[in-house]
Amino acid sequence: MDPRVKKILFTTDLTNSARDVFGHAVFLAASFGASITMLHVIEDIPPSDKSFVKEELGEEVYNEMEQAKQATVTSSMIGKQKEAPMIEHVLHKLSEDAVQGSEGTPPVVVDKQLVTIGRIDEEILYQADANDCDLIVMANRLRAATPEKPLAGTVAGVVRRSKKQVYLVPIVD
Repeated sequence: MDPRVKKILFTTDLTNSARDVFGHAVFLAASFGASITMLHVIEDIPPSDKSFVKEELGEEVYNEMEQAKQATVTSSMIGKQKEAPMIEHVLHKLSEDAVQGSEGTPPVVVDKQLVTIGRIDEEILYQADANDCDLIVMANRLRAATPEKPLAGTVAGVVRRSKKQVYLVPIVD
């Protein structure tokens, strides 16, 4: 694995801690001379939930429900897509606030601000590859961790399957 970092994928859930995590991404980008791609993923319905419902109701009932709800799902996706410009605006503001170069330090380049819909861990891994990122920077919420499982949820999925370096910023809520 090449230790040089030219491009960083910063993932955000847009919570208050995002600014702190982004600060780490900016510091790393300035240190490596790297650019930053910002990513916010709007979570879609997880496949495991779909499987559970299908298993509980039976295939026929499930298929009928899927057909009956197609309009609702389409409407929901349109609603999520309408959220994207607002989220992109928040990402743009965050990048403007944080990447102003301090004295003697060149400003960090934020080359893209992406808002996507999907399963969060899969989308992070996909975007890291699609955008040729060398490093993923993300929050690690410690309240979700246990001694048996120090990494939980999305973080565990990304760390376990990533072929890229992952930099975790511990967040205590």
